[in-house]
Formats: sequence, C-alpha cells, structure tokens
Amino acid sequence: MGQYTAINPSYDLVIVRLGPSPGDYAGYMSDIMSRVTGAIDR
Repeated sequence: MGQYTAINPSYDLVIVRLGPSPGDYAGYMSDIMSRVTGAIDR
C-alpha cells in the first residue's frame, strides 16, 4: 500500500494513486498515464 504520484508537465497533469496497486508498479502507472493522456482531447 502507499501513495504514488505521476506528473506530466506537457498536459499540466498530476495523477495520484492511493492504496495497493497490482504487480509491477512502474508498468501499472505507465499504463494509467497512457490511458488518461489518451482520453484527453487535445
């Protein structure tokens, strides 16, 4: 368990994840960042 933060200055975006994450943390946060930035209409 814990708190993880990902910052993407290109999108003025900060993602904070609280609680347990499944398996590989780096791969998990990379996937989340990709999904969120892909959903943003630029």
